[in-house]
Amino acid sequence: MDHLRGSAVLARRFGGVFGAGELAGFLALVHDVGKGCCAWQEGLLWRAEAAGLSVGVAHKGAGVRLAARFAGRPFAAVVQGHHGGFLISRG
Repeated sequence: MDHLRGSAVLARRFGGVFGAGELAGFLALVHDVGKGCCAWQEGLLWRAEAAGLSVGVAHKGAGVRLAARFAGRPFAAVVQGHHGGFLISRG
């Protein structure tokens, strides 16, 4: 939770320069919200920390869905892209 709040504070400050402080803050607030689900936390505890494996549960989808619903699909792409979710072709 501290990570999300801290990210939102910074994003509001950086985005405010462009008149997008509230939007940037919201996107930062939701970008890792999926890490709060019980399955992800259990994967962190039992797979990642105990066995040195990956968590095994995707977390980015929840933030992407929230961003799409409340800010629009173009802004959901920001959250998705933050997690390495798309590639840009240099054609």
